[in-house]
Amino acid sequence: NIDVRELLNECITEITPSFARNKLTCINRVPTKSASDEHMFDVRADRSKLKQVIMNIIDNSIKYTPKGNISITALKKDEHTVRIEVKDTGLGIDPKVMPKLFMKFSRAPDATEANILGTGLGLFIARTFIEAHEGKVWAESEGVGKGSLFIIELKGV
Repeated sequence: NIDVRELLNECITEITPSFARNKLTCINRVPTKSASDEHMFDVRADRSKLKQVIMNIIDNSIKYTPKGNISITALKKDEHTVRIEVKDTGLGIDPKVMPKLFMKFSRAPDATEANILGTGLGLFIARTFIEAHEGKVWAESEGVGKGSLFIIELKGV
């Protein structure tokens, strides 16, 4: 069992130098743990795999956000679902790219223009890991220039 709040705060701490280097603001919207909700954000997961997924998504948000901020949120969607959200004010996602976003070796056309290196495997691996944990991961964007929202939902314990 993993408390998503603890894992998210660990990820934020580790990636803080990247926020600073890129002159971005990290908005931490992870609720504080209290005695009354000690296990409220627990999920059953492979900790290292889940951390890899979260770090990849945050890192992507940093790469695709030339200025502004990235907010990281943990919330209870309902009694049985823990939700993680990574929202940025970055380049956004073209609606034509959205269906291919989590496919193997898929990269956004603007990645090369923005001088962003990658293999196109990060989000494919993220989806594979999350689905192996019987969860869901997806992205939303109102379009190019309007930022992105990446959502992970996992079964709570």
